Amino acid sequence: MLTKTLLITRFRQGKAYPHKLDLTPSNIDLAENVILIFRNSIDHKRSEIEEEIKGYNPAKTNPKVIQGLANILFKRSVFVGPDKDDPIMIRSQIYSKSAEYWQKIQKNRAPDKSHKQVILESIEDIPSIAFSDTESWLYADITSNQKLTEFDTLAPNDLIHRYNIEQVQGLLLYTQKIILSVQRANNQAFRQIMQMMKFFRLMFDIVDSDEKQIVLNIDGPSSILESSRSYGMEIAQLFPAILLFSVPWKLEATLKVPDRARNFKLEINDKNTYQSFYRKKNVWVNEKVVNLVNRFREKYAEDYDIDSDTQIIPMKNNRYLLPDFKLQPLHMNDTTKKKETLLVEWVHYLSETKISWLLEISKELPENYLFAVKGNRTKLKNLTESLGNHILIFATELTAPALKKRAHMMLV
Repeated sequence: MLTKTLLITRFRQGKAYPHKLDLTPSNIDLAENVILIFRNSIDHKRSEIEEEIKGYNPAKTNPKVIQGLANILFKRSVFVGPDKDDPIMIRSQIYSKSAEYWQKIQKNRAPDKSHKQVILESIEDIPSIAFSDTESWLYADITSNQKLTEFDTLAPNDLIHRYNIEQVQGLLLYTQKIILSVQRANNQAFRQIMQMMKFFRLMFDIVDSDEKQIVLNIDGPSSILESSRSYGMEIAQLFPAILLFSVPWKLEATLKVPDRARNFKLEINDKNTYQSFYRKKNVWVNEKVVNLVNRFREKYAEDYDIDSDTQIIPMKNNRYLLPDFKLQPLHMNDTTKKKETLLVEWVHYLSETKISWLLEISKELPENYLFAVKGNRTKLKNLTESLGNHILIFATELTAPALKKRAHMMLV
């Protein structure tokens, strides 16, 4: 998504209006010309492409717009440099050999070859490219000197749609909270939004739910206790997914923007003209969950069955448990038949709201339910005392062995 310096936002009467490019002929031409710069720059240095973009300045066009379009295309480009240690190691040798060379050479005697060639030939196993393109090769570990080798192009219309979405995403990084209202036309719409909350690992409360609609209060990055920047990226990635809803919806985000004294509201509903670049999915499953399930299956397939296909568990007062996967021992005895399946919910981020929520539902939890929570055991002492065996705290990453150990404790 676009960085703060590339965001263009109009603030008026307490509301934020992100810049939006319409699909006019002039904007389509603008997008196409920026795309052409990249298409025609294969084997060119990144610095050369950046200079060409700076030099492209059509009349009445905000330079930030061009830079924003280019920023999106840079992320679709592959710039290749040398092996990690090549330039650093060879540069050191060249500097040493150069110093030796200039100390030994006779001032009044010109060499048969150029000074550069003599110095380069004195170094063993030097790549042939060093002789033809010394400057680029010698400093190829510097990003600006790396060359464009691949470019994943896209149509001008698609670039404009992506630009408009990234303007919104950039603002959502400053979210304090989001109120998301979705018309509950059928159970599928409800299931989809719950899967999205799991997929993007968001902290939320259901503040209203009936046959007509569901209203979610989603914590913003500023309320997250640790890794708020990472959580902000999850919030931003949610927006293109919301655009896929086939039922009416409304998003209202409270923003605390740097250098602005007051908060602002960002409001978007299903009547917008944004176009998502996500594909529609029937099931949203987080990649980290899939990877953990696969690792667990590789290690303990003989002892446990593990599956990420789980059901939503309703609780009192519009609360729901959203297990990410379930574990079942393959060799059961009379004891395990009572608790034959362990349901695990992976909590990637924590907020004060989420901690309060966990404390409130601790006495309602099913006997076989486990929260795997990222955090500090000392700081979460109240939570561990309240949840007991229903909580597994990990410092950096949830591992298959830790999960298996807790499963054995609770099921066997």
